[in-house]
Amino acid sequence: MKLQRIKALWVLFLLMLSLGMGNVAKADVVAKVEVEPYASIAQVGETFTVNITLSDVESLYGVELTLRWNASILRVVSVDVRLGVESYLDGVLHEPVFIAKNGTIQEEGKYLLAGTSHSEAPPFSGDGNILRITFNVTNEGSCRLDVEAKLADWPPPDRDPRISLPILHETIDGFYGREIKISIFPIVVFINESVNINGFIIPPLANVEVPIQYRYEGEPDWRLLSTVITNEQGGYHFMWRPQNCGRYEIRAEALLLGAEETSSPVFVTVKSPDQLMLVYISILAAVTVALVITVLIFRKRMKKRQCQTCSHKS
Repeated sequence: MKLQRIKALWVLFLLMLSLGMGNVAKADVVAKVEVEPYASIAQVGETFTVNITLSDVESLYGVELTLRWNASILRVVSVDVRLGVESYLDGVLHEPVFIAKNGTIQEEGKYLLAGTSHSEAPPFSGDGNILRITFNVTNEGSCRLDVEAKLADWPPPDRDPRISLPILHETIDGFYGREIKISIFPIVVFINESVNINGFIIPPLANVEVPIQYRYEGEPDWRLLSTVITNEQGGYHFMWRPQNCGRYEIRAEALLLGAEETSSPVFVTVKSPDQLMLVYISILAAVTVALVITVLIFRKRMKKRQCQTCSHKS
């Protein structure tokens, strides 16, 4: 009977949350749900653990969470749910806590959790761990640890209607494996203008050589632009001043823990000053034509009015 009453409370909680989806609970600081650590690496057959943490939350009363990964390379070994700070000092929510969902779908690479405080439990504010999850690495590869969350607040007695509202928050995914990222700005420049090439490696390692390569779009072979070294955070930077116009592909490579990784290419278009002059000439020509047409139309109308005036006088 008690279990049925708690289930009914959970259904009512979800209904109240859905009714309040048009509004958002106001807070001075945006709460954050994130995978920590961001980057994880292990060999095939080994395990690693990540935390799903919550920070800067105010008046929390319910949480719903979904975590996704690539099921072909990772498999869940265990999940340690940390709901109820009276039992888990590093957890979230106050007891009593009702957990409505707590399940792993291995073949889909998905984990689901939903829980809420009840029976006059106070709302939770602050930082804490939602759960710890341990994975076993079954194959080579890399993937995002994609987290989605819904947070609901405790409805104060003076709220009308008294329903839970979603708590504004951001989510930060995690990553398993090795990866090199690259970005470029701006993506359109003129000859000898600066092009900033930035990126980072995962896991973040210092003093790793990163060859940056380029080629004209459509060419089969890559050429070395420069080799840079990562900083303590695994980041790298290079400023390029292209001397020839064209559309270029840029990519980066790095040897990460014994494996060669290559970034996805990014593109930059380099134009010559002559092309800029052609643009100005084209704009000037278009404006000139528009002015000529406007003058001709004006003269035609004036001439027509003069003819009408002469006809009336006759």
